[in-house]
Amino acid sequence: MKKVLDFFLYSSIYIAVCALVMSCQTFLLFQLPPHLPLLAFIFCGTLCSYSFHWYFTQPPLTLSEKAEWCFTHKGTHVLLFVAGVAGLGWWGYVLKDFWTWLAFGALMSFIYSAPKIPQRPFVQLKKFIVGKTIFLALAWTYVTVGRPLAVERVQWTTAMELFAINRFFLIYAI
Repeated sequence: MKKVLDFFLYSSIYIAVCALVMSCQTFLLFQLPPHLPLLAFIFCGTLCSYSFHWYFTQPPLTLSEKAEWCFTHKGTHVLLFVAGVAGLGWWGYVLKDFWTWLAFGALMSFIYSAPKIPQRPFVQLKKFIVGKTIFLALAWTYVTVGRPLAVERVQWTTAMELFAINRFFLIYAI
């Protein structure tokens, strides 16, 4: 049972489920019908992004249980990344009318993880990464609030703006 729980928590599946639930909350809070293709895209995108990120993360001097799991299961990250890319391809095609909104989130995800790629142009990005936590909170707010509201093409209200600000500070604090 511990191995199954570790797999769920330490692979990117748990964080992808969190993104899915947070996006569903946006739809429910503003009484919008859940947009299933977008929710599937968000799940696959988060799975892909975090698997990519953890695959390229170098081990710290002292390993936590999660870090140890991540470094001994690099192949799992590759498989989840490939599954995420396949899902992104399929759901991206289904959501082709919203490609601009989707591509912006993909760019944000790549910029966040690019400095971990051990190649010259990407490693040099490390010196430009300022406010990484702020950037991550903005990306999560965009994906879990901005995208759902953009796909539904609703007119933003004060309540939506306040919810987005709330989501930003929730993620920032986490």
